[in-house]
Amino acid sequence: MIKNIKTREKKNNKTYLSKTIWKKNHGLFAGALAFHTAMAILTLYVSIGLQKAIDIITYDGNLHDILAVAVEMTAVILGILISGYGYGAVRSRFVAKAMTQYKNTVVDNVMEKGIAAFREESPSAYISGLTNDCNVIEENLVGAKFDIIYDILSFSGALIIMLIYSPLLTFVAIGFTLLPVMVSAFSGRKISVYESRVAEKNQSYVALIQEAFGGFSVIKSFKAESDIVKMIGENTTALEDDKAKRNIIRNLLVILGVSAGVITQFGVFLVGGILSINGMGFTPGILMMFLNLLNFVVGPISRLPGRIANHKAASVLVRKMDEALRISASVAGSGNPCRADHSIEIRDLNYEYENGKKVLDDFNYTFETGKSYAIVGASGCGKSTLLQLLQAGMSDYDGRIMYDKDELHTIDKDRIYDTISVIQQNVFVFNASIRDNITMFASFPENEIRRAIKLSGLEELVNEKGMDYNCGENGNALSGGEKQRISIARALLRKSKVLLVDEATASLDNVNSAQVLNSILDLENVTKLVVTHDLDRNVLKRFDRIVTMKEGSVCESATFEELMAKKGYFYSYYNVA
Repeated sequence: MIKNIKTREKKNNKTYLSKTIWKKNHGLFAGALAFHTAMAILTLYVSIGLQKAIDIITYDGNLHDILAVAVEMTAVILGILISGYGYGAVRSRFVAKAMTQYKNTVVDNVMEKGIAAFREESPSAYISGLTNDCNVIEENLVGAKFDIIYDILSFSGALIIMLIYSPLLTFVAIGFTLLPVMVSAFSGRKISVYESRVAEKNQSYVALIQEAFGGFSVIKSFKAESDIVKMIGENTTALEDDKAKRNIIRNLLVILGVSAGVITQFGVFLVGGILSINGMGFTPGILMMFLNLLNFVVGPISRLPGRIANHKAASVLVRKMDEALRISASVAGSGNPCRADHSIEIRDLNYEYENGKKVLDDFNYTFETGKSYAIVGASGCGKSTLLQLLQAGMSDYDGRIMYDKDELHTIDKDRIYDTISVIQQNVFVFNASIRDNITMFASFPENEIRRAIKLSGLEELVNEKGMDYNCGENGNALSGGEKQRISIARALLRKSKVLLVDEATASLDNVNSAQVLNSILDLENVTKLVVTHDLDRNVLKRFDRIVTMKEGSVCESATFEELMAKKGYFYSYYNVA
């Protein structure tokens, strides 16, 4: 995998992402360009061969001369075939390597981001950037480089040959193409605008589809299918409308190119015919050569504005991704390591969202190492926000969050997860084996994997299905309890000192909920902070402390028996819930 781009390079180089296309790829580009140049030269030489053949036939050439031209042209055609094959093979390797490096760099840098930064962004921007945008970049930026260079070489070579044979007719040919060229150049600039609009509309479309499919059950339960279909339809119409406008301009460029070719060839044919009839040293062979070479003049003139415009539009997509990757990318290796050997101490913690709603209000508490804490309270009291802050999910808080003696702001964010593991309500399970989902594709000793399986309560599933059983897309081949146990096994395997559990059993029935919570509570030498709605008496009794929250602060904290005996806020909450 491509190494992550250094922060220094990101700051100093506005096009750092485009450089990944060229990383150790110059040799393939040079090889493909050499083959392409040879093919262009040989293709142009065909016109000279055509001139020789026609003039030999026209002016009573002998059989020997005709055969000599035939042998010469056979060698030229063989050279075109060889250089064409070589170009195609090397070009394909160059493009494949370029796009692989580009995509890997994007993924690498996305994975560098902190949770808070990624949460504030739209994943659809990256999904669109790695799918639709990459197709445009491959076609109009990476591959188009060769097409643009080939057009320039063909145009230059043809023009030189034409000037050598007849400067007058060459200037006549160029004159016929001026008007189509100007219109073509103007239309080419329009493509860049529409290409950017198509990219933006596609990103919005992808985001909407993600939301619709992600909230499928909600849509069905509220019978909102027709409204969602209408909304998606409007987005589809807007996207396809801009694509149609872009394609209309592309088609206009093609028509202008064809028109330029017809006008120029007919005009050159008329002027060349007059020169030939008047005996001005202009032979039929030269006339046919000119007509053939005009394809290499008119073609590039009509294609280049569009290709250059597409190239610029694709470059905009690269810069757009570059800018997205710059947003709050984490910097590895800065700050202190995350330790929780003694305690997690929270002092005077306050947090509010952008709308001014205060979620945590003067929160104070000390979580001791190795103990288990149930964090309970009414909805909206700040339980989940507290866990998000503990894992550096947001950094704009007031107060102190101390891991041993290090405040969270001074801790290297990339090293927090060396100490912390998180189990959430919605466990993401990859479309891979049970083993890969437990190990997260890393290597661990077999005895440690088996230990994690046993302690997490996965033995029954593994004995029945086997370690290589495929969990399905997002774990659809597993039950909710099985997915939660996989998340517990992940945490066990990493031997995290701190386990944050955020409503992990909210979607489970009472039996599975109790089983999962008991599996978590069975973990030894782990500090466990469990946000839970489950008020099962037998489970709650096992926690060392129950931290009861109210309006963003700690209301009560004690054992289950002590809180019930006190008959305070928790007692009322427990009996009402």
